[in-house]
Amino acid sequence: MAEIKAATAEQFASIPYHEVTLTTIAMALGWSRGNLYKYVATKEEIFLGLYEDAFDALLDELERVTVGLSAGDVDAFARAIADASDANGDFLCYERLLSQVIEANVTLERLTEFKRRMIVRLSRLDAVFARCLPEASAKELYDLTHAYRNEAAGLYTMIECGDLVREAMKRAGMEEPALDFSRDLADFLRRLIASYR
Repeated sequence: MAEIKAATAEQFASIPYHEVTLTTIAMALGWSRGNLYKYVATKEEIFLGLYEDAFDALLDELERVTVGLSAGDVDAFARAIADASDANGDFLCYERLLSQVIEANVTLERLTEFKRRMIVRLSRLDAVFARCLPEASAKELYDLTHAYRNEAAGLYTMIECGDLVREAMKRAGMEEPALDFSRDLADFLRRLIASYR
């Protein structure tokens, strides 16, 4: 499965999601499509595995960079989270596709298995944010981490929108916004955390 995920990740990084198919993945592997079907039924199943790997990498980094921070140092916490998020762009790219595209195109059984595994990951993310907000309730941590994931993926998408979107904006007479992912996400996190204090 690692070989399949690697070939698929390469394609997701170089061509639009809708152009990645089991046929293109099989071709990249030098396999027949039938051989690929022995391992997966849809590209979305592969995507879920890539998403989980990327989320684990982000969580490992978030845990590492926040472990020694003081709960009262919101600025250091926000910067650490933003920088770790920026260093894990694959996760942010996958995050933006997850609910609207991926989860709608897998079997109920696969999605249920995925959601069960997500419980552990989301608990890890809650624990990272609880380091800065130890008094936060479970509901507040859920809301906080949900807002973080949405903002980070949306901001990353705006910055890494691709040449097609940039050209369309240019032709439409729109200025490309002057965004800095780490700075802008850290600013958002400072405001978000302050709203829970």
